[in-house]
Amino acid sequence: MLDPDFRIIHHGYAQSEAVLHAKKLRNLEAAVAVLRTHPDDPFYLFHAGLSHVTLNQSREAIPYLERAVRLAQGDGEAAVALNALGQAHIELGADDQAVLALVESTRRSPRQHWGWASLGDLYLRQHRHAEAALAYEKGLGVERTTLHTEFQQPRAIVTMKLGLALLVAGHTAAAATALERSFRLGLPPEMQKAALAAMGRHVALLERAHARGGRDSRG
Repeated sequence: MLDPDFRIIHHGYAQSEAVLHAKKLRNLEAAVAVLRTHPDDPFYLFHAGLSHVTLNQSREAIPYLERAVRLAQGDGEAAVALNALGQAHIELGADDQAVLALVESTRRSPRQHWGWASLGDLYLRQHRHAEAALAYEKGLGVERTTLHTEFQQPRAIVTMKLGLALLVAGHTAAAATALERSFRLGLPPEMQKAALAAMGRHVALLERAHARGGRDSRG
């Protein structure tokens, strides 16, 4: 099955790993430099934390992001810092704290689709498929904005994940509809193949279970 445990972080046009790494370091250094003289600036606290997350330094990110949440000027600003905080906890394997952060992010700003998509991804990796499907549906039901594109996932990919969550939750017909919709939205061919293979495996498992159940009831 397609691995649901991933995020799409936007860094502009395709660049080499070395160039991207250098860019992330510059972003971190710039944010930290400002914080030396303006330690309570939530914008730079958020960007310092986010830079640490993108550098796979999630433990170092958490103090910045927690402070960004506390000092945020409004729910929208708090929500995006909570989303990044949730991602940091996921990287550290602290799923309970991640759920708390991402649920609070969606509570603070329920009209931001990326909050719901992040929560759906976490539920999917925890095998909480019905809750994942609900989160993806809520995310797909809100209008997209141009804010915080670093957290945005293409609509086709979120729709595919909805289909996979519905499939494992036992809603085969709804899953097929969602997967078909993701194909129409331009899901990349390799992901289409992975999704179809996952659906085929799951349906085969259901058919074998049904056949065994029938034999047991006759015996």
